[in-house]
Amino acid sequence: MLHKARICRSLFSRRSWQNIIQELEALVPGEVKFDVAPHCSAIVSLKRSSDWQRALKLAEALSQHTSQLDAVSACVIIDTCSKFRKWRRALQTFEEIHLIGLQVDAPVYTAAIGACARGRQWQGAVTLIRAFQEAGLGGCSDKQLQMVYSAAISACASGGQWTWACSLLNELRQSGLTPDNIMYNATATALERGREWERAVQILEDMSIASTQPDSLTYRAVVQACGRLHLWEHCVSLLDNESLHGLLPDMPTIASTIGACGKVGGWEMAVGWLAYAKHVGLGGTLAINASISACAQAAKWEQSLCLLASACAPSNVSYTAALGACERGSAWLQSLALLSHMGTVSLRPDLADFRCAARSCGHGGAWKESVALLAKAKRHGLPDRVASLWSAVVWVCEASMVKAPPPPGSFSPVAWKELELFDFVCQRAPRGDIDAVMHSVETFAAERRWLKVLGGAKRRLVEGCLHPGDRIVEFGGYVGYSALVMARRLRELGGGGRVVSCEADAARAMVARRLQAWAGTRECEVQVRVGRASDWLATGKLGAIDVLVLDHKASLYHTDLKACEASLPAGARVVADNVLHPGAPLFLSFVEHKDGNFLSTVHECKEFVHDPPLDDWIVVCTPRSGHVQPEETTSWSPPPDVRRWACEVDELCQRSAKAPV
Repeated sequence: MLHKARICRSLFSRRSWQNIIQELEALVPGEVKFDVAPHCSAIVSLKRSSDWQRALKLAEALSQHTSQLDAVSACVIIDTCSKFRKWRRALQTFEEIHLIGLQVDAPVYTAAIGACARGRQWQGAVTLIRAFQEAGLGGCSDKQLQMVYSAAISACASGGQWTWACSLLNELRQSGLTPDNIMYNATATALERGREWERAVQILEDMSIASTQPDSLTYRAVVQACGRLHLWEHCVSLLDNESLHGLLPDMPTIASTIGACGKVGGWEMAVGWLAYAKHVGLGGTLAINASISACAQAAKWEQSLCLLASACAPSNVSYTAALGACERGSAWLQSLALLSHMGTVSLRPDLADFRCAARSCGHGGAWKESVALLAKAKRHGLPDRVASLWSAVVWVCEASMVKAPPPPGSFSPVAWKELELFDFVCQRAPRGDIDAVMHSVETFAAERRWLKVLGGAKRRLVEGCLHPGDRIVEFGGYVGYSALVMARRLRELGGGGRVVSCEADAARAMVARRLQAWAGTRECEVQVRVGRASDWLATGKLGAIDVLVLDHKASLYHTDLKACEASLPAGARVVADNVLHPGAPLFLSFVEHKDGNFLSTVHECKEFVHDPPLDDWIVVCTPRSGHVQPEETTSWSPPPDVRRWACEVDELCQRSAKAPV
């Protein structure tokens, strides 16, 4: 009988690779001496035929024979493992061949760094390229050197590490080599993810100096970098420049431009760019979705629905954007019709879609239809675990002055800490003793579980801003502690006035109401309302506002303040918390605009009983000259650096909602 390894070698010489693979897969470990060459050839053949599963199986078998590997076989194993994102196995092979003293060349480093890129392990890629430099592989060609750097830059780009990507690109240029399109594109992508739009635009200039022609991927990354910060003028200019270079923009590039126009209220420009996209054959779902969202930003629900009807294959994103437009335009009948229509096109609405429809009903005064959505969502198999849909329905009912439906379940899963606080207060503070209740809340925050409440220096600052008889509106009431602080201060000033505290989360609002009742505040002193700031402002039921307290989502401070301007009389005060941490850069830019309506003062305060100590700002604003006239507000546009900061704050808040950061 012929040796199985010989059979494989013989078959390979006649290029019968299917037979080789079958023979190799039939080999029993230990039965014959292992032969590396047939395995490598079989793996390469399988990869060429896209039979990745069998290629990976052979690669894993080959990796068990480290002592017999050479640079070529190591490269084959590492590359195959990295294709399956098995970057740990790929790097393990790299380390094993390093330990046995095998000479590792540039292709092996390239494969290992590529594995890091696919696994988003940019730190490993940086470590490997530094090891490559220290190894002093001077014998590698310029092409091999470029491939190593290209893999490392791509790895940094996948991890969003624009500083490392730029540093490696500069190192390559300083070595006398010219980066290719892949390296420039990867660097531009890293800059886009880091919102470094100026540096991304500079990439195009650097490519021009190096006589390297940018391609559509280059322009896509640069346009998206500008689009992230709503720099629509730059997006449009870049699209024109791309056309001058004889390139046709791709759909993501056009969609980013449409999105940037929509973010600044330019829905007509967005629709115009969609028409261009359709003219050049790029008017697909991505561009249409961006256009629907642009119209939604301007509450142009009729245009949004027309665009939705024109889509050949609308997606869930398409319907969600259209529902958002209907919500802003109070088109509740259209919202309900969209929800029903999604089923006819095999799309399943999610809770966000139901929330939009519920709020649309609220703005249209259709509270019964809003309540019915709770049962409909349940029939769709959408459990309201965090009570977000219920919170929207409760706002609708309260705005319509009808009794809200009971919660879908216990408060415990969504407000367990707040319920624990209330039990703690009831055990420590006598009923009706507002001072004891406030002290118990502070004790709980200091000794049990930290609460983000307006205590310590922040409390004293807010108390000092109040005048007798103030009509106070608070956005972001949380558990009602700050409402207690302000109600108590109004009592000290002689009574009169009232506090309206709006909390978007209905479960927390219910706890706040219990706390108010235990503290003994009367309804004429404190009203806790469920709902978002924008929803209550749209109802026009908040009345005149002497003191506006902003303590909700910081990225909305400036828009909600603009919506309140007509309700702020002469002598009004605006108190904004959390302006430094997590930050409210758009609000700060808005109130400090030289031609704006407000004079602002920044007060440095420590976050209450935070460990470690945390610095924060409270900004107090007053109208420049008496009653604010919204129509006199000059056009304000935040600088790109402010937009970048705002995006970082939003991402920080999103991460902190899932886990501590």
